[in-house]
Amino acid sequence: MQPSFLLKAKLKEISGSAVTGLFYRSIDYRYISDPLNSIGSTIHGGRYNQKGTFEVLYLAPDQETAQKEALKSLSKYIPPRVFLTIDVLLSKLINLEEDQVIQLLGIKKELLSSNWIVADGESYTQKLGRIIYESELFEGIRYPSAQVAGKYNLAIFSDRLQKNSFVKVYDPHHNLRGELEG
Repeated sequence: MQPSFLLKAKLKEISGSAVTGLFYRSIDYRYISDPLNSIGSTIHGGRYNQKGTFEVLYLAPDQETAQKEALKSLSKYIPPRVFLTIDVLLSKLINLEEDQVIQLLGIKKELLSSNWIVADGESYTQKLGRIIYESELFEGIRYPSAQVAGKYNLAIFSDRLQKNSFVKVYDPHHNLRGELEG
């Protein structure tokens, strides 16, 4: 990865891409009353955000990927979980699966799927996520799944949604608080 100041300048050259469709999320059942809350990402950290920093809502494109991503760090004892369908319309994501973007930013592709949990400091992907977040240019990141080959995930910056963008829980009975809008 290039030095931060160069990376920030290069980010301005990327137009970003829109994403629309159904995505999936697995959450501990205790959080069903607020299923799009991503405070857990600030408490524990995630692939693209360090513990104690900004919130990131992580979604997967299918149920299998959502399950494998959510259960990767759990033992054989799995606490009750809820799987949700999320309707997404985002105007401007940075796509870390595009070779052109990877080359422009000088990213080491193999490190996007490496272990993001580090004892002290930021991992490679957390640093990249922080720089992208701080640029205020994108609503989130599309990145390759580390758990399911050939699949991807979304890391959405909930507080960076643009006008007309949304993230909504599929809830035909209207029982949940499940909508984020730009």
